[in-house]
This record gives sequence, C-alpha cells and structure tokens, in this order.
Amino acid sequence: MFKEKVSKKRQILNDSSKKDSSTLDEKHKQMILTIQDNLHNKQDLLVLQNSYEKEVQEYKIEIQMLYTQNLQDTDAYIMAWDSNIYYLDQLRFIKRKIKNLSDEKKEIEYYENTGSILFNYYELIHQQETTFPTTNPTTNTMSSYLLSSQKVPAKGRRKMLPTNQKNILDAFKMGEPSSSTEGHSSEIEVKEDIIKDKMTLVNDYLLAIDPTHMKQLNDSLTNQCQRCQVSMNCLIQEGMMICPTCGYQEILLIEQNRPIYRQSNKEASHYTYKRINHFNEWISQIQGKESTDIPEEVFERIVNEIKKEKIKDLSKLTYNKMREILKKLHSNKYYEHIYYIIYRLNGIPAPNFSPEMEDKLRNMFKEIQSPFLKYCPSTRKNFLSYSYVLYKFCQLLDRDEYLKYFTLLKSREKLHLQDQIWRKICQEVNWEFIQSI
Repeated sequence: MFKEKVSKKRQILNDSSKKDSSTLDEKHKQMILTIQDNLHNKQDLLVLQNSYEKEVQEYKIEIQMLYTQNLQDTDAYIMAWDSNIYYLDQLRFIKRKIKNLSDEKKEIEYYENTGSILFNYYELIHQQETTFPTTNPTTNTMSSYLLSSQKVPAKGRRKMLPTNQKNILDAFKMGEPSSSTEGHSSEIEVKEDIIKDKMTLVNDYLLAIDPTHMKQLNDSLTNQCQRCQVSMNCLIQEGMMICPTCGYQEILLIEQNRPIYRQSNKEASHYTYKRINHFNEWISQIQGKESTDIPEEVFERIVNEIKKEKIKDLSKLTYNKMREILKKLHSNKYYEHIYYIIYRLNGIPAPNFSPEMEDKLRNMFKEIQSPFLKYCPSTRKNFLSYSYVLYKFCQLLDRDEYLKYFTLLKSREKLHLQDQIWRKICQEVNWEFIQSI
C-alpha cells in the first residue's frame, strides 16, 4: 500500500564511489592492481597458447598423412586445413595479447621510472602530517566549556575583566606586528609550498606513466609581476605586459598562425611528412605488421581459388602468385596486404627487419627528399615507386636477401625514367648508382 522510501544517502555514496580518484597514492594503487591483473591474465593466456599449439601440431600431422595418401579432395583434408588456419590465427591473436600485457620487466620499469617520485611524494605526506597535525575539535570545545562554567564568588573578590577586553595601553601596541599573525602567515606559506610540490610530483608521475599526458603550464608564473605578485596587463598593440602597481614591463612574443605578407608557405615539409608516413606503412606491410582487418569471406575465396589451381604446397606461395589470385577475384585493394595474407595461409613468417635497419631505411629516405625535389621533372607530380626505393636501399646496404620482396616496374620505359632521377639523387648524396636495366 505504501511505497518504500529509497535512501538518498545510499545513492549519494554510490555516485561518489564512481568518481575517479585523482591523488597520486590512488593512481599508484590502481597501477599496481592493473599490473597484478595483467600477470594473472598472462598466465591464463599462456595455458591457452599451449593448448592451441598442440592442436596445430595435431592438424599438421593429419594434413601430412592425408597428403601422402593422395586424399587432398576429401572433406577430411579440407576440414583439417581450415581448422589449422583457424588455430594459427587464434595463436597469433593470443601472442599479440600476451605481448601487450604487463610482465615482470614492465613492473621493474614502472618502479625505475616512478620510484623517486613516489618516495618524494610520501615524504611530503609525512612532512605534512608531522608539521600540521590534525587537532580534535571536541577536546577544544570541551575545555572551553569547562573553563567558562567555573563559578567565581561574587563577594570578597575583585571583579575580573574579560580576557578580550582592551584597555588604553593597548592602543600603543596597534602598530606592532603580532607574533601570532606572523606565525599564521608562515604556516600558510609552508602549506602552499607543500601543495605546489605535490602538484609538481603528480604531474611528473603522469608524465612517467602516460606518454600522451601533456604537462600543465603554470600561467601564474608568466602573468604575474615578479616584484609585486600582481596580475600584469597585456598590451597586444605594443607587444608588452605591464604591472599596474610598479610599472614593471615584459616583452610579449605573439605567435601568428597565418603567414606574414610575402612569407613563403613551405608546402614541401607537408608533403615530406605524408611521404614518410607512407614509407613507414610500406615497411610494416612488407613485414606483415600492419593493422588490418581482412574479412573471412576474402580468405575463403582465396582458399577456393588455390584449390582450383591445385596448389598443394602453400609454402611456395609467392607475391606474384598471390597478386594474380587477387586480380582474378577482383580484390585489387588487398594488394598492399599480400604478405600478411600469405602469412595467414601458410604460417611462414614474413621478412623481419631489425630496428637498426628500419632506422637506417628511414634516415636514407629522409636524405633523398631534397635531391628529389631538386631533380624531379616539372611534369612529374608523384614520388618514386616506394617498392623501387626500398629495392635500391637494400642494394646499397648489401641486403640482397630482401630484394625478392620488392617488385620493380614492368614497363622498361618507366623504369628507365626512374633510374634517371635516381642517378642524379645518388650523385647528390654521394651514393653508388646501380642501374636497374
């Protein structure tokens, strides 16, 4: 009959519990919990990885046995092949997750990066607790009540003046500084210094654990007068900031986003930025490291086409052969992911560049940007073929084992034009020129 009342206090507590904690201590506790959870999840994934590896080995044995018995067209062979591809895909996914999870090394790196910050932070907390201990308000209230409740006999004693009542002699002490006010102001300054130090430590901690964190700039340091600690007025027309109290001035530098009159607009840097991004994508695609999501229907069509062409040994799949298959299936947009597709089908890893070689390739690519702009024909708008450039880089680095992964242009005329530009670039940067034709 009567509706039950809902406790508002309980709802407020629940809402407040959802708020993210902002203190460094709470963030440190959350980070430790995250590391521990990742370690537990990693153990579970390792167990799952071992079971999947056993499945893959069993299916490989079954495929080999059916292949030796010439049973490639049977349902058992197709099912074993599809299951093997599925478990290989799951294995790659699990290995990627294990790599992203925290391990003991990451925990050690966390303490190496934040150990001094945490030590200083907790040292400040201890200093704050010892310097400004929390007082119990009930004790002070009770003592004042007991003092005020004491009765003084009315007769036989002189009437006492209230403690807060002043006499005429106190008027001469008005100008003297009070020790209590000085102590109070110094206490406030110490508290402000502790708060500033804690804010700095929190900012340093966030910079250490989060590479995307932006350091907060203290505007008060630039907008306040160094002498009076008063906000300064900004005079944009005169390009200065001036203190309204003492007249202190500072030169103000104003940055403009628009180019000044007759200022050249450097579009070359913008194009260079685009090119280096595309070059990095090529390096990732050659190694099968690109982040892409190819539908399963595409893989099914590729597998069916491989069966039609009676390709029994998937380890012999080449770049050109996979390109022909994709062209037949009208899937030209997946050309740039050919090495990833081959890796998904046969499990043979794509070529792997060392970090030093990747850096060397990027530096060489940046080095040829200015010579290319200098010797590029006026009729040409696009850059050289990225496959051609990588081919030439590997030749210069004596890494001929990678040349088979980069295809040159089929047209001899176009290839000759690129060689002419490349010859001038090599002369400019003092590199050896190796002719393609």
